[in-house]
Amino acid sequence: MNIKNKIKTTGERSIEPKLGKKRLIYLMQDLSACNLYQVQRKQIDFGIQYIKSN
Repeated sequence: MNIKNKIKTTGERSIEPKLGKKRLIYLMQDLSACNLYQVQRKQIDFGIQYIKSN
């Protein structure tokens, strides 16, 4: 019983970092998508201002 528990906990621990890395990659992708969206919004706003001023 003790050995099984040890195997289970070490197995979970070895899986955890992989999940963490993937989660970090997803988070970074979300952030870059968010930044792109903000840049596009700024460009669109600038375009609208430019059209209104002319």
